[in-house]
Amino acid sequence: MNNFILNETGTTLTEAMIAMLIATIVMLGGLNFFYGGEYFINRIKNKRIALVIVENRMELAHNFPYSVLADSLNENNTQVSMGDILGLRTTKVDSIDDEADGLGGSDSDGDTDDYKKITVSFQWTGKSTQTITLSSYISKYW
Repeated sequence: MNNFILNETGTTLTEAMIAMLIATIVMLGGLNFFYGGEYFINRIKNKRIALVIVENRMELAHNFPYSVLADSLNENNTQVSMGDILGLRTTKVDSIDDEADGLGGSDSDGDTDDYKKITVSFQWTGKSTQTITLSSYISKYW
């Protein structure tokens, strides 16, 4: 029995505490990885929802007759919600005078409204403010 008392094999309290500290650090790193992954998944999901909002508005723009685009579509900071996000949508329609037929008064066909540029943007706030924008050109000839 004397040998058993003198044999110093086993785990000391210091070793156990160091092992617990290492295990805690590893677990915190793993949790951070999962929470960071969740943040990026939600961010991508919100971007996809915002893209659907902008694409729907752009699709609507392509259904309007050319002559009423500017009167029917212009909007500034219209509140829109879809899924988990709430944000502001802005639609802008600009008339463009193409350089190919001259600009302004020297326009060869006399029409300074050669085509329209439609820009739709959507801005929302999560952990940071994000914006997604789409632009398209529409001609009255096609």
